[in-house]
Amino acid sequence: MELEHLKAEIYSHKIRKTSDERIDNVKNDYQRVKRRYFNAFNEMLDVQKKPDNNLSEIRSANIISESVKYWEGKKITNIAFSIMPNHVHWVLETFEKDFEGKPDFCRIF
Repeated sequence: MELEHLKAEIYSHKIRKTSDERIDNVKNDYQRVKRRYFNAFNEMLDVQKKPDNNLSEIRSANIISESVKYWEGKKITNIAFSIMPNHVHWVLETFEKDFEGKPDFCRIF
């Protein structure tokens, strides 16, 4: 995965005490790739305006709710979630941290 490769490169540069400019360049690459993944995901959600399965129906909503709660206390703290017809809004805090000590949600699942 490209994100994992860039994280490893940042860590490697920090250990070798590479110039701050080079580390900043790799961090910028990491953020660019991360934005690309988010944009692709958002576009995918927008494509399906009338979903075949309505996630907000009670049976589906119950399954999603239980799934969202699965990692609670193990890898995440759930803040809030909202089940929409074709996607879920989920606010959470992760226990895993990235190279800057910020929550790293890409690695926890």
